[in-house]
Amino acid sequence: MFSKRIISMLVVLSFISQTFVVVDTDSYSSSVVEDSSILEELSEYDGARGSPSNLSVPFTNLGVYNHIPSFVFTNGKIMIYQTDSDNVSYGGHTKGRELYVSDGTLTGTSMIKDLNPGSGSIGSIESYVSHAWWNDVLYLVLDDGTDETGRELWRTDGTAAGTYLVKDIRPGSAGSSIASLTLWKDHLYFTAYDGNQSHGYELWQSDGTENGTFILKDIYPGDSVQDSGWPRFFTAFNDKLYFQATDEENGAELWTTDGTENGTTLVVDIDNRTMGNGKGSGSSPSYITVFNDYMYFTASNASSGKTLWKSDGTANGTSRVKDIWPYETYRRNADVRPIVPSSLESPDSLLSKFGIMGNHLYFTAQSSCSSSRCANLWKSDGTEDGTVAVTEFDDDSNGDSASGIMGHRIGFVIGESKMVFVVDNETYGEELWISDGTIEGTHLLIDLNPEDDSNGNAADSEIYSAVAGSGDIFYFGGRDGENCSHCEHHPNVLWKTDGTEEGTIKVNSTRPKPSEDNYPDLIGIDNYPLFSFGNHLVFEGHTSCGNDGGHEHPGCEFDFWILHNISSGFSPTPSYTLHTEEEMDPINFEGGVSQFTMEPEISRQLIVTLD
Repeated sequence: MFSKRIISMLVVLSFISQTFVVVDTDSYSSSVVEDSSILEELSEYDGARGSPSNLSVPFTNLGVYNHIPSFVFTNGKIMIYQTDSDNVSYGGHTKGRELYVSDGTLTGTSMIKDLNPGSGSIGSIESYVSHAWWNDVLYLVLDDGTDETGRELWRTDGTAAGTYLVKDIRPGSAGSSIASLTLWKDHLYFTAYDGNQSHGYELWQSDGTENGTFILKDIYPGDSVQDSGWPRFFTAFNDKLYFQATDEENGAELWTTDGTENGTTLVVDIDNRTMGNGKGSGSSPSYITVFNDYMYFTASNASSGKTLWKSDGTANGTSRVKDIWPYETYRRNADVRPIVPSSLESPDSLLSKFGIMGNHLYFTAQSSCSSSRCANLWKSDGTEDGTVAVTEFDDDSNGDSASGIMGHRIGFVIGESKMVFVVDNETYGEELWISDGTIEGTHLLIDLNPEDDSNGNAADSEIYSAVAGSGDIFYFGGRDGENCSHCEHHPNVLWKTDGTEEGTIKVNSTRPKPSEDNYPDLIGIDNYPLFSFGNHLVFEGHTSCGNDGGHEHPGCEFDFWILHNISSGFSPTPSYTLHTEEEMDPINFEGGVSQFTMEPEISRQLIVTLD
């Protein structure tokens, strides 16, 4: 058995298998990469570029020369996305842009089904698409591109046989505008419009079958589409489903359902005023988030603008937590906003929930001016006195050319006891900040790009995506300098941080094509997916591999890459001693129930020892 006092890594390449095996004798684990080009890279970069946990590898070989503009759906086991491919083995060659599936391996990637037969493509899913996973089946809003239907409810389990239309709710090519798909108690709930003028966008329910998909309740009865209930912000709480919905008498207020028409009722009318047209004013409860036995949400009424409220699911148990920007000469709007997506597994999902870290709920709000530069991070323990600001940005603290907290970049990515977010100010530009939930513990994490842009302003690091690993480790894409015709190249690469400047390092990547000295770029920039995938990290990257068939190598041009075991802890880049072409005696390995012998006749070997 290996001694745990010896920390080493053995790399073996067989010409027969063309498989690269990395064995970490400290954890007795191995990683397999189906591409031998990594060996050439190891011999050129100071022996080796990093430990297994700091090395990303490609796992698709799409052969496409353009960015993959697709929202990515994942349940942590498989990922589903839209693309085309020149790789015949994937089954999508000349088929147009269709749905593909991958399990994170080169051999586990393929086109699911030619939904629009021939060279036609399905409807675009570039941005966020309403969806829900149910028993490893993805339910999503999709247009198959055939013009027989519009954007309707589909399902796929990643196989051709398991991919089909659930129901054409609004017959024809117009589509039923499905939104807010939510799974609760073995049924899907969502908003849809079936084209019937007797009702508008209302509450629907589905058991995943055509016959089991129907309108549950017409919340806002009327004779036109303008008379719509618009249910949204679905949240499960205390054995019921809560949401915002609109009716004529009350306006947009808090509703609940037990899954039946009679059990779908108004919870409370927070703003009971009546508008000039005789319709209810509505408090518009939004971003409903469950925390410590209550639902928290934003709402407004006659005495306060949009601020923080909570409810136990009853009218008497619904109250305002705090008027963050109190009434003076007129009603103030604190503009309380969410900071995290409803599902952390979905990249580029819309921010729709408040964040939870430790014993506090987090959100952004304004309390001093209406400018976005006055938006600050707040926290609440559910009491008025315990609802306080964490940051102290004001109209002047970021500068005239800056915008303060940039919620649209990465939102707030929350770890075990810290969170990261992007702030734009005049001194540093758009950079990554970190907070432990206190004013004193909130500060710039690192000025990754310390240069000035062409206008003389603090430059942007282009951080658009970030993912939490284990504890308070975070991964993100960014660049550490400006690019110009006469400058050193500063690509957007993958970074890893433990929350300190000195602990912020680049994550290494393999080189897809040995003859090209290029590594993946454009990682995590706007609209380029970067997300957690089970215990791993996946991102889209671009690597220029030349014009001589470089796309035949996994990772060349536009492909998906994976970094394994991101929850395994922080591991800074170690140093190595490289031993090549050394004679070695047969080595017998014994451990547990397994035993094997490495013979010196292996055609090619390379031993890397951690110093």
